[in-house]
Order: sequence, then structure tokens, then C-alpha cells
Amino acid sequence: MLLTLVGEQIRLGLDPTICSIGKHHIAEKPLETEALKRGFNLKKFRMHAGPNILGAWKILQFAHHEHFDLIHTHEYKGRILFGFIPNKLRKIPLITTLHGWTHASFFSFLQIYYWLEVKSLKYCDAVVIVSSAMRSNSRLKYYKKENLTVINNAIPLSHLGNSNNKHNGELHLDNYAIDLDIKKFCENGFIVGTIGRLSPEKGFNYLLEAISLLNNARDLKMIVIGEGPLRAEIEKLINSLSLSEKVFMAGYRVNANKYLPLFDVFVLSSLTEGYP
Repeated sequence: MLLTLVGEQIRLGLDPTICSIGKHHIAEKPLETEALKRGFNLKKFRMHAGPNILGAWKILQFAHHEHFDLIHTHEYKGRILFGFIPNKLRKIPLITTLHGWTHASFFSFLQIYYWLEVKSLKYCDAVVIVSSAMRSNSRLKYYKKENLTVINNAIPLSHLGNSNNKHNGELHLDNYAIDLDIKKFCENGFIVGTIGRLSPEKGFNYLLEAISLLNNARDLKMIVIGEGPLRAEIEKLINSLSLSEKVFMAGYRVNANKYLPLFDVFVLSSLTEGYP
């Protein structure tokens, strides 16, 4: 999403720079590798985890040195780091985009961060949400909702072209390296595909229950591309629903969107995305 946004901003004549935050032991994040491959401006910042005020100050100094006109954050760390810096010190307008919230246990640091995040919104110059449905999110019930701007979340798929030759007896995608296990699974049958982190907010349990209602359809199969903390729980649910022969848990794959043309149906069962 971020890389697509940066590419579109460049196309419009803007000059964006990605400031990527990571822990000290991380040499290069996948996002950074792909950004550099695409020729985007990138600045890496390495710092300790948590509300690192010194780290935020270093980023702000860089922004002033590069004469940035705007700071745009996309996740809770950035909102907390920059939201509580007084405008007189920050001087650069701050915009943030809320993409939803991942699941966190009630007694966890993540819940504390989420609480701080919502508090920081009133210090942002503009707040964007990725769908109108997010207005009703309980985390925003005390925020002045008239100040929210809706920019519907989307990514272009036109670069995938019409390379799906599945129904012509072939299955290949030009210019893409396709993993053989996924290709073999998708060669036959009606393929329901989904991509996402294996976590509660993605709603995979509801999708599997829906698939189980169609279990009598002989050619129906489902592939799940993604990894996460709920893998064991999801695999247990697959077995309990007698879907082990129908569902392929493919795990994490690089550039997973390249597999979209292999699906007959793509399902986004998430409870928090802009367009589930």
C-alpha cells in the first residue's frame, strides 16, 4: 500500500521520502529492499522499541534538514512519536492515515499504545480513515469525527494484466516466478483464495465456516497465503470442519498479489480493512 502510494505521488509530481523505522539489529526490512529496488527515496532509522522520543527527534531533524513540507504517518508508532511533539517544535504539518487496528490482549503494551495513539489524533493537522465504516469504530467515539476525512483504501491491480490462462487448460503468469506447490494446487478445481496475516482481525475463522457450508462441492478448494500467530488454531479449525483435503495453508510468500490471477474468487474476510 505504502509503495503504491509513493509511486502515485511521484507520478503526480511530488517528491516523497520513506522514513523507515526499525530496531537496531535489523539490517534491511523487506519494505526497504523493495523501495530501493523501485528507486524511491528512502532513509533508514534504527532505534529502540517503544515511545522513543530521541528517535522521533532525529527523524524530525532530518525532515527539517531536507525541507519537508509534510509528515504523513501510517501506523501507531509514528502517530505517538510525532503527535505529542508541540507544533512550535514540530513546525511541519502532520497528517495521519488510520488503517484499522490489529488484535491485542486487554493487558498488553499494545493496548497502551493504542490508547496513546487515539489521544495523539487531536494533535494531528488532518486524520484520514480508509472507509466510512471506520467512523463507528469504538476507539474513535471520543474523537471529533467531523475532522475525519475518508479516502477509500485501494491498490491497483492493472499491472497483473490478463495472464490467467487457467480456464484454457494452462496455468502460468508471464513475467512472474510462481511457486510450484501453489501452481499445482490451483491447477484444478474452483479456487477460493485469501491473503493476509493469520490474526484474529482477519476473520479467517468466518471464511472457513463459510467454506464448510459448501464442502459438498467436489471441485471447491481454498488457499490461504499468509503467516501469523493463529496458524495452529486455524489448522485445528480446518481439521474440525473436515476441510484438510480442501484447504492449503501456503504460509508467507513474497509479493503475494502475483497469485491473484490463479484464484476464481478472492475473499477478504477481515473485520477491520477498508473494504472487507
